[in-house]
Amino acid sequence: SRKQGIVRLLYKKGPREDPANWRPICLQQVIYKTYAGVLARRFTRWLAANGRHADAQKGFRTVNGCGEHNFLASTLIDHARRSRRELHMVWYDLKNAFGSVPQELLWEVLQRMGVPPAFVEVCQGLYQDAAFTVGNAADGPTDLVRQLVGVFQGCPLSPHLFTAAISPLLHARERLKDTGVQLSADDRPGASAYADDLKIFSGTADGVKRQHALVADFLPCTMSIQRDHRGVLKACDLELQLDGARIPSLTMNASYAYLGIGNGFDHVRRRIELVPALTQLKDDATALLQSGLAPCQVVKAVKTYLFPRVDAST
Repeated sequence: SRKQGIVRLLYKKGPREDPANWRPICLQQVIYKTYAGVLARRFTRWLAANGRHADAQKGFRTVNGCGEHNFLASTLIDHARRSRRELHMVWYDLKNAFGSVPQELLWEVLQRMGVPPAFVEVCQGLYQDAAFTVGNAADGPTDLVRQLVGVFQGCPLSPHLFTAAISPLLHARERLKDTGVQLSADDRPGASAYADDLKIFSGTADGVKRQHALVADFLPCTMSIQRDHRGVLKACDLELQLDGARIPSLTMNASYAYLGIGNGFDHVRRRIELVPALTQLKDDATALLQSGLAPCQVVKAVKTYLFPRVDAST
C-alpha cells in the first residue's frame, strides 16, 4: 500500500540507548512522495498567495530563514547594548515535534485558515489507515504500526503541515500589545521560528512573561518541550516555568545554540572560513559519487543536503 512506509532510525547525538537521540525518517514509495510533493507545492503557493504565513516562521520557505534569524539575533543584542536597554529572550525546542503534533489539530487549523475543504480531505486521506514498520530495529523489522499521531518525517508535505499547525501560536503572539523589541518606527519583532525551533524576545520583563504565558498555554495542548533544550537570556530572574519546571537562565558568559549560532550576552562574531566548508563539501560529494546512487539521486542529494551547508557558512 502507498500509505505504508519503512521508518529508519538515524542517530543524532547523545547516549545511543536513549530513543530520543534517534530521528525516525520514513521511507515511502516514489508514487506517494511524488503525489505529496505536488500537494506540498500547491499548499505553499496557497499559503503565500493568501498571506497565511506567520512573519516569524521562516522554516521550509523560499527565503534564507537561518540567515535572517541569526542576523536578527545579533542585531537585537547589539541594539540593547548601544541603547543600554533591557533584552529578554526565551528559547524552546519542541520534543519530537513532527511525531507528536495531534492530527486533529492539523485539520482544524487548515479549516480555520480557510484552506479549501477538498484539499483538507485529501490531506486527511493520506493519514487514514496509514502505517509504518521500523526497518532497523535491534531485533529486526517490526510489525505494522498505525500512524495515529504526528506526521511522516521525510514526506514533502509534512513540514508545511507542521508549520501550519503552530501558526496559531505565532499569530496570537503578533496580537499581543507592547511586546517584542522596537527596532524602528514600523518594526517591532517579538519571535523567531524555524519549524520547531522557537524563540521569543522582548524589551521588557512583562512583555516576555506575557509571551511565555501564551506559549505555556498552547504547548500542553499540542506538543511538549525537551527539558534540556530551553533557556532564558535575561538580566534579572524572571522565574519562568513550563510544565511545572523552572526554565534555566544563561550566565553572562554562556550561550544557547539557536540555528547553529550561539545566542548570549557575550556573543562573539566569528569569521567564517570557506575553505573548511568547501573541503567537507568535496569529501561528501565524493562519497555520494561512490555510493552507487543513480546520477539523478546524487544531484538531488547534493542540492538538498550539501549546498545549503555552504550557504549557511557564508
